[in-house]
Amino acid sequence: RTPQARYSGTNRKGTHWAAAIEYSRPDLNTQEFDTTGLSVVQVIPDFTARIEREGIFGAVQLSGVITTLSIEDPNNKVTNSFGWGAQLSGTIDFTKQHKVLYQLTYGKSIAHFITTFSGTGRDFIYNPETREFEGLYSFGGFLSYGWNWTDNISTNVSAGYADLSNKEYQPDNTYKNSMSFSLDSFWNIVDGARLGLEYVYGQRWDKDGTTGNASRIWALFYYDF
Repeated sequence: RTPQARYSGTNRKGTHWAAAIEYSRPDLNTQEFDTTGLSVVQVIPDFTARIEREGIFGAVQLSGVITTLSIEDPNNKVTNSFGWGAQLSGTIDFTKQHKVLYQLTYGKSIAHFITTFSGTGRDFIYNPETREFEGLYSFGGFLSYGWNWTDNISTNVSAGYADLSNKEYQPDNTYKNSMSFSLDSFWNIVDGARLGLEYVYGQRWDKDGTTGNASRIWALFYYDF
């Protein structure tokens, strides 16, 4: 869990809002540069905020974050690099059985907030010429159409896209962008028990233009007790 101090509320028109400070540790790949003598000493938390409005045809939410990377050099000098991000998400309810879900995220040094990039060390990358970390711009988004066959069975068709800016000094086989398509169905067997099945296809492009693709089928069953 992420430690957080948050203040939230709802106004008379039904708009929900929240602002928070929370623990932050940027996603970095420092294994290749362990001889530089640099270390992460995070001293500034993330600042986050969101506002959400619900209506007859669904809900929409706008959120943002300001994040910081604090690096200490061998002389105990700390330098800070800042990043930012914004996200638009929501649902459009056509009927009780049919709806659209969407999400768009864009920013600098926020790769760990996007599932596709999380854990890849792409918030900041090390420039061997300047001996400093530099932020990368990233984008991620999806669009999903869902419908309910019955009160207990639902299906979603989704498409997603993710893109990461590259620096000239990065290797040619560096990840650049990717897309994915998925089809899933869920069955709420009884209260607390759920069964799901999904097929996913994805394709990736690297900086030098090479591509790769993969398919996956997975099943899920869980029971809350």
